[in-house]
Amino acid sequence: MKRILVFTTLITICFQNSYSQSHFIYNDTIISWNKNKKLRWEDFKGIKDTINFTEFGAATDYSISLLPRNIKVDEYDKINAIALFYKKSSWAISESIGLLEHEQTHFDIAEIFARKIRKCFAEMKENGETDIYSYIEIAEDLGSQCPVYQKLYDLETGHGTIGLMQLKWNKKVAEELKELNAYKYNATIEDIEN
Repeated sequence: MKRILVFTTLITICFQNSYSQSHFIYNDTIISWNKNKKLRWEDFKGIKDTINFTEFGAATDYSISLLPRNIKVDEYDKINAIALFYKKSSWAISESIGLLEHEQTHFDIAEIFARKIRKCFAEMKENGETDIYSYIEIAEDLGSQCPVYQKLYDLETGHGTIGLMQLKWNKKVAEELKELNAYKYNATIEDIEN
């Protein structure tokens, strides 16, 4: 009998009126990372935190999710990771081009870690690893490193207010994405629905 795993790290998302175009997911709730789909201020639909941020500020809510949501233990070869942006919990008080670029870089960093996970998955498959729990463990380990990297990014850029450091981080993140280009993945709505 095949057991089915349910990834508890995933949030159930309503996909009414969703569509996939140019190999990315974009609907009223989420956006999957894609180099051709940059964030816009219209995507930040969450409730603004005007208590802790009076003039400036924005928050990007993202996750690195494992797909498919339900997977049988012997289907390790189907496991994947994608970076998702959550519109309804991302918000902005001010809407400058520089701040939007800073928030996009947060999402780009999430994609870096999704690619690192995909790279590890590919290496594990190549080495004959068939234990689905080993894949999940790697994903959890790398996934936990992402928020640490995000905090360093905010610290060094002053949350995007130190222009020169922001430019350095933009370049650094672009280079990291390029180095991991072999592990890019353009998600479709079918990936989420399965």
